[in-house]
Amino acid sequence: MEKPQPSVEFHRFGEAPLVKLLGLERTHGLSLPEQPKDPFRQLAYIEKYLSDQEIACRSVLVERYYIDRDHMEDHSVFYSRSLHAYENWCQRVHFFSEEPDFVESELARLLQVGRARFESECSNFSKKYYCGFSVIKPLSGSPVGRTVLLPYGPTKSDSSLRDFPCVRPYKAHVLGVELTVHGLGFQQQDLGVSACATTAIWSSLQQFRAFEDIGTAMPAQITKLASQHALPFGRSMPSEGLSVDQMCMAIEGLGMAPSLLRASQFETARSYIYSATRSGFTPVLILKMKEAPPLCHAVAVVGLNVRTQRPFGSFIGNVQAGTDDQSVKLIGLYVHDDRNGPYLRANIKMGPKNQLLLTTDVMRDGRFVEEWELTHVLIPSYSKIRLSFSGLRTVALGLSQAVNAFRQVALQLSGPEASTEDDRNAGAVPDLTVVFETWIQRCHSYNEDLIFNENGVENETIKRFLTTLHLPRYLGVIRLSAPFFGIIDVLVDTTSTLSNLHFVGIVRRGRMAVHTVAIAKHLSHEGRTPFVI
Repeated sequence: MEKPQPSVEFHRFGEAPLVKLLGLERTHGLSLPEQPKDPFRQLAYIEKYLSDQEIACRSVLVERYYIDRDHMEDHSVFYSRSLHAYENWCQRVHFFSEEPDFVESELARLLQVGRARFESECSNFSKKYYCGFSVIKPLSGSPVGRTVLLPYGPTKSDSSLRDFPCVRPYKAHVLGVELTVHGLGFQQQDLGVSACATTAIWSSLQQFRAFEDIGTAMPAQITKLASQHALPFGRSMPSEGLSVDQMCMAIEGLGMAPSLLRASQFETARSYIYSATRSGFTPVLILKMKEAPPLCHAVAVVGLNVRTQRPFGSFIGNVQAGTDDQSVKLIGLYVHDDRNGPYLRANIKMGPKNQLLLTTDVMRDGRFVEEWELTHVLIPSYSKIRLSFSGLRTVALGLSQAVNAFRQVALQLSGPEASTEDDRNAGAVPDLTVVFETWIQRCHSYNEDLIFNENGVENETIKRFLTTLHLPRYLGVIRLSAPFFGIIDVLVDTTSTLSNLHFVGIVRRGRMAVHTVAIAKHLSHEGRTPFVI
């Protein structure tokens, strides 16, 4: 194809399919076993996602000539060595929630606002109208490259809540204007330099750059690092996929620590996913489907779908334990699935063998439901974080049990374990269940949250917190809550281990309750650490 002149075009979204608008064609009409029947399925998914009333895309801007760093790297190590002359340039498509004429005039207006107002005006325009972008690679079998779209809003029609902790800001420059979208990078696997495991890791590492100043990891780089010491599926490129061991090696080769958790039980697997995603760490889920032979897959988690209320009777173990995990509110995930598209909804349910199953409603040959079994959760993390999410959960369970024992013995409070289910349903007995939630958070981010959130904490409490506690770079946060003591955060040093655990401090969040001081003092004594209330 002749190299085009750099140009931009405005189109009304939906006036023609994106495949036609971008001039995409299959190179042949054969349907091969290793090739998807519809190579433009991901592009069709993106088009359907953007047409949703929550996103409401109305116009498209097409850059006909765009150099993409990821594709350039893939081209240099793989496609440039082919007989066919694959282009090293791409197209880039931008999406807006207003009509083409309005967008064109606004982009021109932004160039005239002056230096002092330019940045804020661009930011305001992006918040109101920018839906994201997609890089279209010159590969007829896998055209969707680096794509960042606006996620869904926080509220679903069934009144459950969506949360997308794993998104970050991306900037794109077009016609001299800086556009910003908060999302997470997605792209389609090409079976040349990347398969599903590579693209899932690539998406996960996109978010990690929001925490640490690491270089951009290209798909080709991830595949090369994963296969330099082991090749269980033959040569590294064309990619036949990666094993779990290779995925861990790729993450470690990029200077990070792979935390691999086995998903043997539903409750613990759900808790790991909830905590890691709540922390913004973008966990990679290793899945399998029962076929002959079994089909394996990997996806990156971007968001959570949670109930607004914790379901009654969801206790860990039994009612007598008086302990519950906040992750019981989790009912679904939003994942980047390179076989389908970004922000794909996946429902969570328990399997017959107490395993965690994910069901997705996918677009292929009409619509049908896929069901996957979770085998592992892989979480790229900062190398100095030594306390895993599994370890953090173990500590949270121990603290919850300690609070319950103290409640019964020292405070003489009896709760659900001393009543019938009818009494509890009728509200005759107060709910004294201790609910815990765990996550890992950058120290400065926790400080900002304490200072700026409307949580009822007085300025004096904040001052004591900032001047009393010695905080690590990453905090392990265990949030305990119950009506009889309110909300208390137990802060853990993530550079410590379960064998030599170091508690940083005990912090009261929200307003004081009847037994806040007593519980905080007890936890302070148990953890040999100061408390701030």
